[in-house]
Amino acid sequence: MNYLVVAAILGADVGAVLGISLGNILLALLAIPASLLLMMGVGTLAFLVSDKAMGKPEQDSRTVGIVAGIVLGGSLTVILAYQILDAPVQAMGMGAAAAAVLGGIVLTTQEVRAARRRAFSRQCLKSAEIALTLGREGSFADAEDKMRETLLAAELAVGSLHPTVAEVVNSMAELYLEAGRFVPAETLFKRTLSVYEQLYFGSNPGVAATLHHMGRLYARRGDPTMAIPVCKRSLGIYERAQGRKSVNASRVHVTLARLFLQTAKLKDAETHARLAAVGLTASLGAGHPDAHAAVGLHVSTLVRLGRYSEAERHLRQVLADRQRAGGRNDARALDLLLDLAQIHTAQLKPAEALQTYRQSLQIYREEVGPEYERGKELMQATLPSLVKVPDLPVPAPEFLNAVLVERDTAAAKKLLDDNPALLNMVDGSGWTPLQWATFYDLDTLADTLLFRKAEIGRGQGDGMPALHIAARWGRLRILMTLIQKGVDINMVGQAAMTAAHHAAILGDSRTMDILMSKNIGLEVWNELEYTPLHYAAAYGHAKLVIEFISKGQAVDSRGPRTGRTPLHAAVEGGCLSTTQALVFNGADLFLKDRDGRNAMDIARANGNPQIQEFLSAHGRAGAESAETRGSAAGG
Repeated sequence: MNYLVVAAILGADVGAVLGISLGNILLALLAIPASLLLMMGVGTLAFLVSDKAMGKPEQDSRTVGIVAGIVLGGSLTVILAYQILDAPVQAMGMGAAAAAVLGGIVLTTQEVRAARRRAFSRQCLKSAEIALTLGREGSFADAEDKMRETLLAAELAVGSLHPTVAEVVNSMAELYLEAGRFVPAETLFKRTLSVYEQLYFGSNPGVAATLHHMGRLYARRGDPTMAIPVCKRSLGIYERAQGRKSVNASRVHVTLARLFLQTAKLKDAETHARLAAVGLTASLGAGHPDAHAAVGLHVSTLVRLGRYSEAERHLRQVLADRQRAGGRNDARALDLLLDLAQIHTAQLKPAEALQTYRQSLQIYREEVGPEYERGKELMQATLPSLVKVPDLPVPAPEFLNAVLVERDTAAAKKLLDDNPALLNMVDGSGWTPLQWATFYDLDTLADTLLFRKAEIGRGQGDGMPALHIAARWGRLRILMTLIQKGVDINMVGQAAMTAAHHAAILGDSRTMDILMSKNIGLEVWNELEYTPLHYAAAYGHAKLVIEFISKGQAVDSRGPRTGRTPLHAAVEGGCLSTTQALVFNGADLFLKDRDGRNAMDIARANGNPQIQEFLSAHGRAGAESAETRGSAAGG
């Protein structure tokens, strides 16, 4: 409608000039530059008001100036032409009508074309999002191929200088960034930035998003001096375009807080972490995982600044929120617990600190793993409790420090040579040197321990014998050595877990191939009534899911009491790739768990639109929701 108004006013102007020219050609010729000058003057004034006084983005201010110049300036020209130059009303009306009709035809044609382009753009962006999801779930090669196909199709359809192409290139750069391939990621981000800056004059949220991604890239590459200014520029654009407490601005605050922590600028880090926590809590709600993470980051900065009471208050609230939301024990949860333990230590509460450190250690060993960036900090803090065990050999503290903190195999082997009693000692956490060597993949130390007849079944802390640790973290050489030593491949640990369960969580096909070559049991249920197939589905390992099914595993194996199938586990885990793999291999979309929920019900409860769309397109599972039909099977 705005375009039709503009066309009508321009048409009226042309009609006025033509009408005047019938009586006085010279006057009509003078009216043309006068009209243009008047419109330019009004437009410039509107631009300055929008840009300077109202603080709108430059591109928006340009649009305001152009529209205001034509509409207001053009209207004023028409009025002056009629009042002063006696321009005929009929000519102005006919000009306005003709221009409006012509504008309507052109606008309709353009809208049809634009609708087709928008539909194609949505399809491209959806394909890019699916490819990115595949990459995040471990299928990088498939994701890369799909992303390249999407980019080629987009460029052929709309050309290289188009927002859709920029977004697909940006998604491809994200894919490389998450895979740790920094060089192609940086090249693609720069290409995205170039397209956005040409299209939007450098002030569009797309520019801000790309700058933020580049900042994250530089941060992961270990270059905070390059990352900080790029992120600050991104933050400025987001705040002008979307507001200071917007989700995107808050996410940039998170990145900046982490960067300032790396550079030991604690006050700056606290400021950005606080703004991130406030913004994400306001935008997403206090129970959202990202809001929890931001508050946790703020807590970390408060702890480092020595503001313990304030930190503990925030921290306990976040931990309670995470527990209510059923959050996984991931690196974020471990960060929170470590911060809480530090607070207890600073407040001279040793018993509480010890309990929290023990809880942290369990999550570290079972869920997060040895690559955790604060692992050394955790082990230094827990080491004193590990050696407070009666009858430990005298050099135990030095030996455990060499293995757990320094990862110094040579020093550990020398101590072992001088003190054979270290071989089968069990520390305060219930683990032996063999278990620790397996966890940290110190294979030469593990070889030495096994050569000296270390007891494979000794030390069951956390219910994870060395075999299970090797399977959980992909310690292939140690795993093969343990098997050669005659370990029971099907030994059962805590919660009825086997090595097959742990390997399925990891998702490494080489680890699973070794176990299956030794005929490990796959149709085994743990206390949660999950088989290895359930875990592969829940953790997004599509290739492993397909391999299990090809080996004869029942695609719809259901927990005897819970009724949960691998498809339920995949949807609960938010894993599109394994959901697709199961459905394409015949999984029943309508089976319900003991709570009466089918796969679609779980997807809706988790708020996963991609999985909902996929399930809806494959069997219309939504019609079988628990609210409208039936009860749980066997219920």
